[in-house]
Amino acid sequence: MKRKIAFVFLLVVVAAICFLGYSIHNRIQQKQAVAERIATLPNFELVNLKAEVVNSSEITKKSAVIITYFSTECPFCRAEIKSMINHELLLDNANIYLISGESIKALNQFAKTFSLDSLQAIQILHDSKSRAKKLFGVNGVPHTFVYGKQGKLLKQFEGETTANLLFGLIKRSANNPDRVSNPVRVTEDINEGGQE
Repeated sequence: MKRKIAFVFLLVVVAAICFLGYSIHNRIQQKQAVAERIATLPNFELVNLKAEVVNSSEITKKSAVIITYFSTECPFCRAEIKSMINHELLLDNANIYLISGESIKALNQFAKTFSLDSLQAIQILHDSKSRAKKLFGVNGVPHTFVYGKQGKLLKQFEGETTANLLFGLIKRSANNPDRVSNPVRVTEDINEGGQE
């Protein structure tokens, strides 16, 4: 009887280890697929707050593109977006797309609170079916993607970042596009040496 219990226990442990290994392998493959998909600005269509369709293939290549997936209630998102709004050089050198799956009503209120209607460099896009969220592999907010003029991913930030850091990255890539060729996923705290 003890042997049967030990055998069943061993089988359960082996099955759990196999399942865990499969899960880890599957997650690694998914991350690699996302990395390949977003290495250049992927094609997507979303609607802005004026009910106009915005297609990523039509986004101008004359300037850098910043995409931030955000939540209207997230204090870190609000701080990052406020930082972008107050950085004139960033607004002059990048097209900024703020994407959220929240209701149009909540997004309009957010735009009004931050006076985004007066800024041409910033658009809020509605991701009603979470397609962009899945496309970019977003798991939390804020999640920011920075693309250079050629549409190549320069860097992505999981968590809050600052406009100074974003502008510095864009400026460096414009001055030396070959220098920023390996996109990096950054998850560090912005207070750990991120300021330019």
